[in-house]
This record gives sequence, C-alpha cells and structure tokens, in this order.
Amino acid sequence: MSRDGREKNGNGLERRGDFSGKRGPGTVFSKDSGWWKEYAGFAAVMSLLVLLGGWHFLDVQAGTQETGDFWLRGGYLFLFAGVVCGLSIFYCRWFVREKPLSSYAPLLIFVSGCLYMLVLAPLSAPDEIAHFMSAYKVSSHMLGQSAVDEGGFILIRREDDFLQNIYGAGGDEERISLGRRLDAETYAVLKEHGTSVLVDDAGKEMHSSVYRPVNTTPLAYVPQALGIAAARLIGLNGVVLAFMGRLCNLAFFTVFVCLAIRLFPGCGALLLGVSLLPMTLHVAASYSYDAFVISLSFFFASYCLKLAFLSPEVRKRDLAVLAAVIAALGPCKIVYGLFMGFALLIPREKFGGTKQWLASAAVVLSAFAGAVAVMNRTAFLGLSSETENLIAWAGEEGYELSFLLHRPVRFLDLFYETICRLADEWYLTMLGAKLGNLDPLLSTPFPALMCLTVCLVLLGSAQEKEVLYLNGWQKAWLLFLAAGCLAGLMAVMLLSLTPVSSQVILGVQGRYLLPFLPFVLMTLKSSRLLRTGGRDEGLIFLMSAVNGYVLLRLFGIVSMRV
Repeated sequence: MSRDGREKNGNGLERRGDFSGKRGPGTVFSKDSGWWKEYAGFAAVMSLLVLLGGWHFLDVQAGTQETGDFWLRGGYLFLFAGVVCGLSIFYCRWFVREKPLSSYAPLLIFVSGCLYMLVLAPLSAPDEIAHFMSAYKVSSHMLGQSAVDEGGFILIRREDDFLQNIYGAGGDEERISLGRRLDAETYAVLKEHGTSVLVDDAGKEMHSSVYRPVNTTPLAYVPQALGIAAARLIGLNGVVLAFMGRLCNLAFFTVFVCLAIRLFPGCGALLLGVSLLPMTLHVAASYSYDAFVISLSFFFASYCLKLAFLSPEVRKRDLAVLAAVIAALGPCKIVYGLFMGFALLIPREKFGGTKQWLASAAVVLSAFAGAVAVMNRTAFLGLSSETENLIAWAGEEGYELSFLLHRPVRFLDLFYETICRLADEWYLTMLGAKLGNLDPLLSTPFPALMCLTVCLVLLGSAQEKEVLYLNGWQKAWLLFLAAGCLAGLMAVMLLSLTPVSSQVILGVQGRYLLPFLPFVLMTLKSSRLLRTGGRDEGLIFLMSAVNGYVLLRLFGIVSMRV
C-alpha cells in the first residue's frame, strides 16, 4: 500500500481507503450511535410521504365527487398502504440488516413496476397501442392461429376491441385507444370490462383491427405475447389479457437487469438506480419494446465489463452469448449496435491472441449485421431509393440521406441547434417528465426529478475501499460511445420524422438515452472524489420513496381528470 492509502488489487485495479478491517465513515449504523441517528432519516422520509399522500387524497376525493366513482378512494388507500408498507419492509428487512444489493433488486424492480402498471393503465405508454397489437400478432403465431387479414391488419378477439376503440366509434370517426388520455373514465372502463373474468364464445371470435404490426424483430414482443397467449388460451377477459402481457414484459426486464447486476457488481447500484427511474419503470411495465432494448443493453454491457475486468479468459460460450444478445438487440434500434464497442474494453490476451480476437469480433459483428439486414431490409431500401422522402405526420418533404453526405455543415448546425433547444427536455423526460402518452400533466415534479438526479450522481461516485475499474481512456471511450449513440439517434430521426421546415431535429425522446445512462454515470467514479457518507442502499431507498410519492400523485391527477 502506498502512503496515501492507495492499493492495487490482483488485476492492477486501484482501491483507496482504510484497509484495517474497520468500518469507514460511510457506515450508516454503528454500535455507539443513538437510535435517533439510525432512524431519523427513515422517519423524516416516511413522514413527508404520509403528509403528501394525505394531500393527494384530497385530489381523489374531489375527483370522485365529480364523477361519482367513489370506489377510487378505496383504490387510492390501497395504493397508499402498499407504498408505506412496502417501503417499511424494504427498510427493515434489507437496509437495516445490510443485505447485498442483489438480494433485493429483483423484488424491488418488479413490485415498483407492478405499481406503475396499475396506476398508469394499459396502452398509456408512448406508442403502446402499436406495440400491443404487434405482440398480439406474435401471440396468434404462438397459438397457431391466423395473425393478420388480407390487408395486413392484425386480427384480435371481439372481447379485446375496447382496448383499441374505447368509445366503440365506427365508420370514419377517430378510434381512441384505452389509455391514450388517462383520466377517471379510463379507470371506470377497466372496472366495467373487468367484472366478468371469463369470455364467452362470441367474445373469442376474431375480427380485424385498425392496426398493422411494427416492422421490427418479433423477439422484442415474445415476453408480452406469452402473457397475451396465456390469457387467450384460458379465455380471460380483455382487462386481464392487457395486464398479463405487461406483467410478462416487466418480468423479462427484471430478470435481465438483475442478471446484469450479478454479472458486474461494479455498476450494480447504478443499474438498479436507473431501473428505478419513473420513466424506466413506466416503459418496463408496458408493452413497449423499450423494456427489451434497455434490459438487453444493460446485460450486454455488463457481460463485456465482466469479461474485461473479472474473467480470466473469454470462452466460446461467452462469445455465443454476446453474439445472440446483439443479434436480438440490433434490429429494434440499429444505433444501439454501438454497444458492441464495450467489447473493445476486453484485453486481446483474454481471447488467446490477435487472430482469435479478430475472429471473435467478426462473429459478433456478423451476428449483428445479419439480424439487421434480415429484419430492417425494407427500411434500408426506403433510404436508398430515389423517391421523395415525405414526412407523413407533417405532410411535408423530409431530409434525405444525400443531405447528410453533401451538406455536412448544415447537418452539424442542426445538431447544435437541437441540443441547445431540446437537451433540457431530453433530460427531464429521461428521468420521468411527461409520463403516459407524453402527457405533460402526468409528470414527476421537478423537485423529485432533482432528488433522483442527486441520487444517481452519488451512486456514480466512488466510495472508500471500492475497486475502480475504469482508467482515463476507458472512460473516454464510454463517453464517446454514448455521444455516438445520441448522434445516431438524431440522424435517424432527421431522416424519418423531421420535415425540412423544422429548425431542429424532431422525434428524439429522453427514454432513448436510458440504455447508456448507467455507464455514463460510471465514468464519474474516481479516487480523487470519494463519497465518505451513506450507503448505496440508502440512496436506493430514497429513490423508492420518490417513486411512491410519484405514484400517489399520478393516481390523484388521473382521478381528478374527467
């Protein structure tokens, strides 16, 4: 050990702090501390939560007096009791007893996601109706039934028609899906259609919807489709069917995030922290394939970090896992293929030499390129065609690929203006602003977003005696990959959603940045800036308490909207 307290472990990674075996100043509980020191923070957080919960109960009362749906009061009180009891159990069972993070992460993510699933009704997430219909198509294939009609529209049960057409409008009238605008009536519709659990034969008859499937890999909808297929096989009603698909998607997300935490504990707290953001939980507990993308991105990056810093060598099965995951991830959003850059952190010696390293890189890259070529062939043909790029939603001409190649200065100017004008919105929506279908009223309040930000930054700072895995160039490489991902997202949205009349690039949303967020925060870890107080579990508890408040507030807002 050097004089300044630094020490190198067996892998040459830096550690810093007191290694005498005594607990450092970061310890929250100690034998000689008073009970008030141990529980003051918990009592303060819970007291504030109870106070705010009582305040939002007044919102629920006001809403029920307007609509007459007095059963919403019982629903709110049930949610309130669940939040308070859940946080108390988490604190007493895992925080006080100092249990490892991996022991409570699965339950914490899954239960938090289930609460968001209940408060933010089915099909309320961005583009969730399109994802739901695509998962419905995959479920029909699983059951060996026809999935689409002659026009390419997805076939659904008559029982489930209210999900895509809440008011039963016909003809040329606009169809409004359940959850498109969350209000008290949405909860009432769920209650009305959920009274009879089983569906009769008439409700099982298939008819055409008004939606075509999303053009992406069907693997992204397998978890959701399993829930839908099970509900259809048993003959359950549309409400249960909608929740079962969401539940399976959340379970998939939870499993792969927790596997990522176990693979590389060095960023486990950050992975859990990002997974507990309101926006992350919202999309994870929906039909969106963002849950698929985020969880597999975490898994792939953690697997690469494990091979780089913890494993003695790269085996063939490691290579097979990386190739399979990137092949599944790539077709959803091609720009996330940049996660293959994490593999460059693995030393070549662990592959057995330069030739083996090149062969391994070729296998992973070929798996990605092959999957993208098969699933995204239509999109590539559209970009390479000489026809005019028409932006359907705006009814205007859009940018073409030649613009990126022949006018780089204008292209960079658009990038600059977009970042200057929209970076704050990306940041807020990444954490939890504009939940639901990008609804500005269904937002996490700014003070809560600041609290979540502080927690994430603290989770990204190094503690005493913590192993520091990344050196300077490795941190720079991760930041470069994240910047490349953002640039790729902006380029794709420029070509697909932005009319030439726009002064900024449209379509980039904060949730698209979530896959890289924990690894960007990981670059904050340094021996020069140490966190000497508090434990990761305390920050995770505080983030969970913020989620509890957000859920109560959202329920109150929805109950008041008539």
